[in-house]
Amino acid sequence: MATVSKTKIISKPVSARPGKPKHEGPKTYDMIKKAIIDKQERKGASRQAIIKYIEDFFRVNVDLRTRSLVNRILKASVKNGKFQSVGTRFKVGEKKAKASTKPKQNKVKQEKQPRNDLVKVKSKKIDKERKNVKKIATNKPKKSSQLKAK
Repeated sequence: MATVSKTKIISKPVSARPGKPKHEGPKTYDMIKKAIIDKQERKGASRQAIIKYIEDFFRVNVDLRTRSLVNRILKASVKNGKFQSVGTRFKVGEKKAKASTKPKQNKVKQEKQPRNDLVKVKSKKIDKERKNVKKIATNKPKKSSQLKAK
């Protein structure tokens, strides 16, 4: 019969394992920044234009993983202030804060007190309206028998 020999499996360190070779060339952030600068568009460069530039200029195979990496770097760079987001386009640099020419003053609102003359005028108008209503109520229409006699 055949004998089975026991062998130990030795795992290699992580760095020594063969796998995908590391990307040679500039970092993804640098590629994105160069793409935005070289586009020189007034409104900024869109995500699609940046990815196309990276694919053409740096000869990088742009797959789903690379696209998501570009999107994450753009989002993080906008948050950190390295890029400026203008809608769906991106520019290099921070947003410029509007410089206010006049310093803001805290205005203290004073409670407005009703003017006495306006209150009196309003009350006089109300009194006149009440009198008119009383006159209309007291003026009874003439009876039809008196109208026929005339």
